[in-house]
Amino acid sequence: MRVSRYFNQVQVGSIAAFTEDINLVVSAPTGSGKTVVFELAICRLIQRRLNVPQEFNIVYLAPIKALCAEKAMEWKKKFEPFGITVEEVTGDNTGDFHTLTNVDLICTTPEKWDTLTRTRGPQFNRKVPQNEIELFFQFGIASKTALLIVDEVHSLNDERGGTLEAVISRMRLTQTLLRHASSERAA
Repeated sequence: MRVSRYFNQVQVGSIAAFTEDINLVVSAPTGSGKTVVFELAICRLIQRRLNVPQEFNIVYLAPIKALCAEKAMEWKKKFEPFGITVEEVTGDNTGDFHTLTNVDLICTTPEKWDTLTRTRGPQFNRKVPQNEIELFFQFGIASKTALLIVDEVHSLNDERGGTLEAVISRMRLTQTLLRHASSERAA
């Protein structure tokens, strides 16, 4: 099967990254099919995690509430028939912290995700977590994030870009600390 028959050049170039667990930046004009790349990444993660009992979530960050609402509605129609829960969490539609722990795909703004993850960020003076419950209480909702999708990443250059940068940095730090805690538990 020729992949290029179904996907454009931007999408074909991104598909190669799905064979490995690597970070991916897709920089392409509006209307070039980046959403399809997001959806392929979501499907790949779900497919890879089907046999893994550990809970996880996917976070989609967009700079404006309207884009979060649009993607949440679109993805509810696409993914909820397969048992994937989708929630919009913005200033207008505030999710309860405990409810969000059971949501698979969260569509939110960098400011809202900053608030949710800053209140329960990594705490360095705690013992190494011994189980998933301890991991969650030490690292918060960010400990469950297996895929972070950042739309409109060029907004890093805007006045609100500092928040997006802080969120991305916090997520990377949290994942690094989680890998470290996991390797210490295994040892």
